[in-house]
Amino acid sequence: MKFINQSHEIIDEPNQYKLIEKCGRTCWKSENKILPNSDLPFITKLVKMNHLSVLEHGYIAFEINDQTFRDIKLTLRYNNILDNVIDDTFISFSTMSKKIVSANFRAWKEFFEIPNVMKSPGIKSIARYLNLNYPEIFPEVDTLPDNSNPIRSNSLSPMERAIHTTKSVKFITDRGVSHELCRHRQNAISQESTRYVKYNDCQMEFIFPVWWKDYPDKAQRKFIYFCDYCEQKYIELLNLGWQPQQARQILPNSLKTELIITGTLRQWVHIFQLRCHRAAHPQIRSLMQATLKDFIKIEPTIFKHQEYLLTK
Repeated sequence: MKFINQSHEIIDEPNQYKLIEKCGRTCWKSENKILPNSDLPFITKLVKMNHLSVLEHGYIAFEINDQTFRDIKLTLRYNNILDNVIDDTFISFSTMSKKIVSANFRAWKEFFEIPNVMKSPGIKSIARYLNLNYPEIFPEVDTLPDNSNPIRSNSLSPMERAIHTTKSVKFITDRGVSHELCRHRQNAISQESTRYVKYNDCQMEFIFPVWWKDYPDKAQRKFIYFCDYCEQKYIELLNLGWQPQQARQILPNSLKTELIITGTLRQWVHIFQLRCHRAAHPQIRSLMQATLKDFIKIEPTIFKHQEYLLTK
């Protein structure tokens, strides 16, 4: 048993495949298997298993023209309820200085599978670019004379950058906090799995509450005792034949977990607005205030106005 403080790390990984691998291996705690060329077979395996949620950490934006989406007649076969509708929950559009569309890799992949979508030359061009650059994820399309190219972040206005660019953050925190972070469902979230990670041989880690030192030694000892008790009973259940996904039923909220969240800058603004608020749970508020400080440093134009959320 070990006790640690919660922490965060902003991931600066420009290679989309390596980012996806890092996120996926966090779920199974197999980061030790990351090698210089391990990302391609890992991605291929994800797609083959149809384990597409991890692909949501990859994100790309394109500049488009007026016709790209205008004449698409979608024929979604859900009792015709959604006919002629483009659901922009995971595909974002803006028409400011440029006409831009962006989405995560899973959203693009599933969008291309909608009947008649590929009849649009503009969309077909986007699909072709993605296939040429990420063939493990995107299938081949007919060759076109022209080809779309992703738009560069430094060519966007601050508002466009907020809508169409992402940041990935790795959090080490407790399960209680992670449950709240997972409420932000438009983000890509990959989390250490208590189903597949087996905590035995006293490997279990717990997170110190941020109010730890505000209470007497007796309360601190009780907290340690109860965490140790849960760990010992978990191991006993494993020794009695229970699988990790079964024995996890007795694990407490203070159990350490790791998760990587990828979201657009606009989504991060929303997260900080909620989770740094005075009404937020003190554990998540402390974690997100520390994260916001780093976001203000790297993207001051977008996050400087949230500095007031750092007050106690």
